[in-house]
Amino acid sequence: MSRQAFYTLLAIVCIKGVLFFVDSQPAYFLGDSEAYLATATAKYIPPDRSVLYGLLIRRIAYRAHSLEAMIVLQVAISAIAAWLLYFALKNMFAVRPSLAALFGILCSVEPLQLLAERYVLTESCANFLFVVHFALALLYIRRGRLWALLAMQTAGVLLVGFRISFLPEVLIISVVVPLLSSNRRIGVLAAHLCLSLLISAGLLTAYRHWYGNLIRREPALFYHEGAFLVSAFAPLIEPEDFPDSSKRMIIFRTLRYDRHDLSSRPAQHFVEGGLWPNIQQQFPDEKQANDLAVATALHAVLRQPLGAVRLAWRTLLLYFDSDILLGALLVDQGAEGGNHMKVETRGWLQNIYGISNPLDYQTSITKQWHLFAYPWYPAILCCLILSPLAFLARPKSEWRLVILSAMVALLFLQGAIFIVDRPTPRFLTSAAWIALLLLGLAANSVLEARSLSLMKPPSSTKIT
Repeated sequence: MSRQAFYTLLAIVCIKGVLFFVDSQPAYFLGDSEAYLATATAKYIPPDRSVLYGLLIRRIAYRAHSLEAMIVLQVAISAIAAWLLYFALKNMFAVRPSLAALFGILCSVEPLQLLAERYVLTESCANFLFVVHFALALLYIRRGRLWALLAMQTAGVLLVGFRISFLPEVLIISVVVPLLSSNRRIGVLAAHLCLSLLISAGLLTAYRHWYGNLIRREPALFYHEGAFLVSAFAPLIEPEDFPDSSKRMIIFRTLRYDRHDLSSRPAQHFVEGGLWPNIQQQFPDEKQANDLAVATALHAVLRQPLGAVRLAWRTLLLYFDSDILLGALLVDQGAEGGNHMKVETRGWLQNIYGISNPLDYQTSITKQWHLFAYPWYPAILCCLILSPLAFLARPKSEWRLVILSAMVALLFLQGAIFIVDRPTPRFLTSAAWIALLLLGLAANSVLEARSLSLMKPPSSTKIT
């Protein structure tokens, strides 16, 4: 490690340490956080949330009888993710070392990263695994090392185990990255591509069977994708999209919320009288209900693909409405929503995890910074949208790296506006890391252009 790399890491760690000293209180997003604590404490295996995160809490916080130990871990891996931004900019993209260090330090105070570190949620761990996965992909493309490809696939499967929403990115990268390798020999590229797909498919299959055995169901990566799909695409869904004609009328006539209203999408998922609860009521078998919900959403999207694009566009615009965005930020913090901590969860926190007075919600400096920085979140989306412009800012020798970066940025964009039931800024945690990478590339190009203009000799004026 070079001296500058060490000092950058030291600066990041010091910043994280000071902020942890000021705000180390664990925070909760009730519902999700309670499910993860139930996995850690009572070995409950949720069908609609990450199981790996709950098992990690059990390994770290349950054994130490301290939930703060989990926060320490999340702060530490968030610091590593920030340093890896510096590493990627300097070593993969040849950005000026001082500029790379600046953006690494900026990442250490990025509000979504800071918020995620303190919550009993998957975001911080998932972001760390994404950054490792992405950095390994860059390393493989740049240097063609087979070990980096295999490590990348392993990190990708762990990432999916923490957040299923990363599955499209992991699958697409499994194919694209070997094709972008710096090794141009067709035979080697073909061998690496086959090995990449084999490792990815094998690890994902192993995870599917392991998860199925844990939950005592058929192998699967996730069991409730139908619930998320029908709620996200509810404004497009009509009775004709539901496959079972004998149940259409009762499911759609008893809806309590206007499915064409964008703001009703969370209710379509979670509230009695919503589309997903109505499907569950008519089909008690969970697998059958989920399969029917998936088929319904897919039929609606395929029937009107332009409608799906318009729906995504309307969702995107909601991020640029300051009132809606601030409300979404408060929901992400758990300050709104009307949920209250279960008595059982409160007892676990007091008796097992060392939280003397667990509160549903309490303000803190990181939460205030999260709210104050609200213009940053639509700016992240703008960076994702404009990511293909990075080709104009980088030399051709780096275009393979730019292809990967822009592709990931656009995948994050669709994840933020396509399969969601509301604007959810906390889902932009990893997108913020990519946005800082892209901004670092842009800033470096501006400085290089300025340096060239200053070095250019002034044109001489001929006097006659």
